[in-house]
Amino acid sequence: MLLLWAHVSLYLAVNIVLVAINLLITPGTLWFLYPLWGWGLVVAAHIGITWPGRSWLLPHALVSLWLSAGLIGIDLATGGPFWSPWPVWALMSLLAVHALHAADKVDDFGAHALLTLFIGLELVGAGIVADAARGDLALAFGYGLVALFVRGLYRFGHPTLLQAHVAAFVGINALLALDARSEGSWWFVYPLAAWSVLLAAHAAISRPGRRDDAGTRERTMLSALAQNDRPTAEGARDRRRVRLAGFRPHLVAFSIGLVILAIIALLAPGGGWWLVWPVSVWLVLLAAHAGMLAIPGYPALGLSLLGGGAVISWLFGLDMQTGPATWWYWPAAAWVVLTIVAVPLSVDLLGMATSDER
Repeated sequence: MLLLWAHVSLYLAVNIVLVAINLLITPGTLWFLYPLWGWGLVVAAHIGITWPGRSWLLPHALVSLWLSAGLIGIDLATGGPFWSPWPVWALMSLLAVHALHAADKVDDFGAHALLTLFIGLELVGAGIVADAARGDLALAFGYGLVALFVRGLYRFGHPTLLQAHVAAFVGINALLALDARSEGSWWFVYPLAAWSVLLAAHAAISRPGRRDDAGTRERTMLSALAQNDRPTAEGARDRRRVRLAGFRPHLVAFSIGLVILAIIALLAPGGGWWLVWPVSVWLVLLAAHAGMLAIPGYPALGLSLLGGGAVISWLFGLDMQTGPATWWYWPAAAWVVLTIVAVPLSVDLLGMATSDER
């Protein structure tokens, strides 16, 4: 709790200084509202997580309400079409479903189904009120229905993860192909090729010699990863073993995918510079995965350091390639601030596994 009050005090002190600077030097532009809002999201999350009871519903509620207030404020300040109700509807839908799930009114699948329904209603509203492209909205809802179908298949049909993966692969890529062909394009072959690499790697991991106990192993893994309560020392070690076991096939899949993408780039007409983008994005994901394992007991801290650093490096490269305007230092500054906040938060709140082992 002491760390929370220190964080709130720092937040108030810094933002008072920013308000004074803004009003004295550039009173015509109220830019202080943006750091006040952005940093306020972190403070709201810290308050919710630190509050007695350790319920994730409170930080979710505080962050959602603060985020919604900021979006509405930005919408009103900038003028033009009123767009804020759409993201606010999505945020409030997610919060309502979380509240019902926390109160044990719906199970995991029921929560997923309710959220899909709420988002579907939002898309219908966007098609009627905002006169948005209804074909695009229908495709967006289709992706949600595919996700719900796969979740229902896993919930009621008890397939292995590989079988659920195949179902998601077929459904999503069919929608991507439909979207691309409606535009007269063949761009869907690129995500199809990339996902095929992941599916092949998954199939290789679930080789015939291990299929007999595949379902048991997968359910054990999902149960370990889904623990939200205070873990025991043995549970913490089990979760780390699961994460390590998941990183090795990720590394193998990346290596195989790199070779396949390189071959495609060499054979495709027009040069292979596009290879840089999927490989760089996958490297960022690999770094984030490695970050979750880098510091035992503190996955969020490792994710923030390695994963966030990789994202900033990627944004820097993107900035250097896209034109003379330099903007990469803004997300870099935000990452530095969030990392500074994440260090004490991780030590205070996410180190429970380490304290249990002692």
